[in-house]
Amino acid sequence: MDAKSTNSLNMLQTTQACFETNSSYFKDLPAFVTAAADLDKLVDEVLAAQRLQTTKEGFVDAKAAVRTELEEAAHEIAALTHACAVAQAQEAIARRIDLSLSSLQAGTEVQFIDRCKGILADADELADEVDDFGVTTAKLKNLKDLLAEFEELKPQPRAGAAISRRVTAH
Repeated sequence: MDAKSTNSLNMLQTTQACFETNSSYFKDLPAFVTAAADLDKLVDEVLAAQRLQTTKEGFVDAKAAVRTELEEAAHEIAALTHACAVAQAQEAIARRIDLSLSSLQAGTEVQFIDRCKGILADADELADEVDDFGVTTAKLKNLKDLLAEFEELKPQPRAGAAISRRVTAH
């Protein structure tokens, strides 16, 4: 938070402390009781946003960790499915799925996600044969789960920053 936001938060907390100290004087006045409750809610929102701002790197770190896991899982399944496609003379699949780790990682997040979905589709297409090459149902489920988790986390850092800026702007 910037200095102006910090000063505003200090003012809100001072007012909150004043309300708490003198609550016996206005406990029977509905307008004051409502104002004190609204102030408590606002202070809680600002404090939560402040924590979010100081830990927004947490969103980025979580997303990066899931992406790393996703890259490793997708690369393993791509390599095993490629071996299966070569053995089964499925040249089109073999060409599509012949991915190095760096070529899997390249491009935008959308392109990366599409590549992972393509790996799943190619592994599903060879479902009867690919199991013999080490692509188990558990590995495919893990890849699907990681892909879903990554897609869910994709907008998190930007959304978290926007939320915290909006709340601390009060």
